[in-house]
Amino acid sequence: PEWVTYHLTKEDLQGNANRADDFRPDPDLPEGKRSELADYQGSGYDRGHQAPAADFKRSEEAMSETFFLSNMAPQQPKLNRGIWSKLEDQVRTLVKKHGSIWIFTGPLYLDSLDQRIAPKEQIGPHNVAVPTHFFKIILCEHADGQREMFAFVMKNQLEKLPGTPKDYVVTVRKVEELSGLNFFHRLPDDEETRLETTAATTWPVQ
Repeated sequence: PEWVTYHLTKEDLQGNANRADDFRPDPDLPEGKRSELADYQGSGYDRGHQAPAADFKRSEEAMSETFFLSNMAPQQPKLNRGIWSKLEDQVRTLVKKHGSIWIFTGPLYLDSLDQRIAPKEQIGPHNVAVPTHFFKIILCEHADGQREMFAFVMKNQLEKLPGTPKDYVVTVRKVEELSGLNFFHRLPDDEETRLETTAATTWPVQ
């Protein structure tokens, strides 16, 4: 995927759906234009959820749909199972506190100067692109109507990333520059500019 997005509420996390682990190709995409299970076999990469399964406990169907390969990107195991998983846990803690958040997640393909490039590495017979980095953006809606934004960029590297998620905070505008995407254009222009150009000085979850 180029990106995924969804709205998450604390009620969504109160369901009882169990993790399905039914990884499968997306039937809405034609063969030859989608990733397949064989693409990941022996690649050394995890099938990295972009919308994590644990955010979709509201129903068995919603949980199962997170296992379509269209929701996956090749992710280094030490990232997927380490600091990235920690960030996903912290996002769920955030929504439990504030009740309503919007999340964007996706891959980046960058050179050493953070310039966008075509994917340099692919896996499997269908040439699934391997990202160099991943981003996650959060729009948090507070009960009083105020909004707050957070953004993270992490390198998809073989070695374990040091530190904690808060060490990888950037501005939303930075992610827009790296990705070429425009995330919150429906917000009033002044609010969009203020929120997207301000890097969060604190990440309220540890």
